[in-house]
Amino acid sequence: MGPAGGEAFRDHVAGGLATLPGVLAARGEWVTNEKRLIDRARLRPIDELLASLSPEAGHLIGAVATGAGLVQTATGQDRVTL
Repeated sequence: MGPAGGEAFRDHVAGGLATLPGVLAARGEWVTNEKRLIDRARLRPIDELLASLSPEAGHLIGAVATGAGLVQTATGQDRVTL
């Protein structure tokens, strides 16, 4: 994957992390301590997912699908749009 692909993936991951407050808002929760945001959103498994990333396209596609599944489970929604 070239630099443009890496930047696009980084932006995609950053956008996904920006959804954390939305996950909590969907549950009617608010977090004032940002250090607990990922825990409260029940998205701590994202850490392991990000640590396991490799630049192989197939792996990245799988990671995005796994991340979407984690957000879907945390929000209780049937579908997550990335």
